[in-house]
Amino acid sequence: MSVPFHFEIYETDPGFEANDWDHVAECSLDVPSGCLQIHESTGGPIADFTVSPSCYRIRAFFGNLGKVPDNGLEGNDHYKVTMWPAEYHEVHVVKQWEA
Repeated sequence: MSVPFHFEIYETDPGFEANDWDHVAECSLDVPSGCLQIHESTGGPIADFTVSPSCYRIRAFFGNLGKVPDNGLEGNDHYKVTMWPAEYHEVHVVKQWEA
């Protein structure tokens, strides 16, 4: 199965509209090598990026979670991850999904 996913890198916090998403969470990611690789959940790498070696803030967005059937297949869910340089901060759930 494939799921719509977007990954975006910014120079500063791009902000967002919480009402557009079911669940939003943030974490920090240290990328000392400047090499970043994205993997699909059930397989290998799907994209490689070169970024400035730094600590980054990651914001993960989850949409249409209520449209995913019990078997987890053929849903209408979609996802986005944004990333920008930022000081380290603890994991933070910005908006909690309520099933």
